[in-house]
Amino acid sequence: MPDTIQNMNVNEIRGKTRLTIILANIFFVLMAVPGIMVAFKSVILFDSPGSESNPVIIVMFLTVVSFPIFVFLSLGSWVLYTYRKYKVSVIISFLPFVNIFIVAIITLISMTFFNQNLDWF
Repeated sequence: MPDTIQNMNVNEIRGKTRLTIILANIFFVLMAVPGIMVAFKSVILFDSPGSESNPVIIVMFLTVVSFPIFVFLSLGSWVLYTYRKYKVSVIISFLPFVNIFIVAIITLISMTFFNQNLDWF
């Protein structure tokens, strides 16, 4: 029978939550190093005339710049873990995926519908 939350005891839930948070934090901290470099280079998005008023570029810029901040905030999932808020701590630990998802969607939309290349990567 598959493990469900109702069938698991507290120690099993705590152990799986701890492992999930550890793996998520390691992954995102490793991703934050190149993410910081990309954030520094993201001002290049505003090179061409008129790009400062393009809402797609502005959202892309804010998303890329906020990624290292979201990684730092996701480390706060350990505070919730110590207060036994296991579901919320796992959700907070995966918070930087929101940034990755938004960048992927904007890139896909930009390349598909607007026939634009984002050469700043």
